[in-house]
Amino acid sequence: MKKENLALSALLLGATLTGCGSENKSKTNLLFGALFETGSIGNEIFHDETIKNEKGEFIKTYSTPYSKIKEMVEKKSSFILVVRKESPTCTCWTGWRDDVLSPYMRKTNVEMYMTDKLTLDVTLPDGKTRAESLGISSIEANSLYVYDKGNISYTMNAPLGSEYATSLSSFTNWMEERVTLPKMIYVNDAQLDSLYAGTRAFTIYYSRGGCADCAYFDESFLKPYLSTHLDNEIAYVIDCEVEGIMLENGEVNKERWTAYKDSHGLAFNVTNTAGYNQGVVPTVLRIQPKDHLKKDSVIIGTAVYLNDEFDESYTITDTYYEKDRIEATPTYLEYLNNSNVETKILEGVSLGTYEGEKNPSSIYAWYREKASIYHNKIMEAFFDTYHSPSK
Repeated sequence: MKKENLALSALLLGATLTGCGSENKSKTNLLFGALFETGSIGNEIFHDETIKNEKGEFIKTYSTPYSKIKEMVEKKSSFILVVRKESPTCTCWTGWRDDVLSPYMRKTNVEMYMTDKLTLDVTLPDGKTRAESLGISSIEANSLYVYDKGNISYTMNAPLGSEYATSLSSFTNWMEERVTLPKMIYVNDAQLDSLYAGTRAFTIYYSRGGCADCAYFDESFLKPYLSTHLDNEIAYVIDCEVEGIMLENGEVNKERWTAYKDSHGLAFNVTNTAGYNQGVVPTVLRIQPKDHLKKDSVIIGTAVYLNDEFDESYTITDTYYEKDRIEATPTYLEYLNNSNVETKILEGVSLGTYEGEKNPSSIYAWYREKASIYHNKIMEAFFDTYHSPSK
């Protein structure tokens, strides 16, 4: 279908649509979102980046660097970008931010990335501006761009006094027609503590920003699964590669990270048989909170993605999905026992014959591709069991 750009006057409608005609719009799936602090004010509501300042101190910035936005475009990500045209203190910006964007984000868990016109007006070596490299032809007012798999699917202009700059309900209706709300919600450690202190069952995916297996899990399983299960209940994800969990002053603190994995049920020991080895990611846990506990008895379901060991014949020799664990009482793999997954025990599974280059990175990439066939089916059983709308 040929796409047309419908340029509507911002003075008349306060918004611009870029994409298919309004009578036949397709929604952009925003797969990942964030749980926002109720006390966040001003720009703090937007996606934050931790950077090192001139003094060598690590600080948070709420304006997303151009390099980060460009990376998301090149990775074909789906996300929301807000571009501030005017001064950061101009009421045309602060009013839209505080009265419309912030309450919408808190209500829907939709995460937005923010930058400004001045940043995007910079000319690149090829003669294009940064804005043009992101698919933005011009910035006439404070604007919002919906990116669908790396391309702009919809654009909203919100000049001072316009409907979408002042009316939360109008803004919400516009968004509801164009995006599907996220099902995987990022939380920080304090927010995760609050979930453990509650009474409602939830799922938490422990991840790391620099983890190759986590990135593979997101691309190979999570994104395709979430795109076809839009009615599922939400689950939560925490990036452990942050200050206070895995990092201290930007460096890995192994002692702290080991203690965290133990206290949160990722590591196997006599008080937590749900864990695996010393704790690995990606690990997904189903939790039924009780007495503020974070491991053992409150864990009712577990799933570990990849992290198997295999021998020279490429047969899996060590895995979370071993016979003893599946048959144990109590089992944290009841969802798997009750599923239609054919290969539930991965110990002893032959991955085939490897014929590529004999170097560790190439071999592991091959292993990931072969083993994910089995792991994806197990993960599907986990999410179907705990997140299907009928559950």
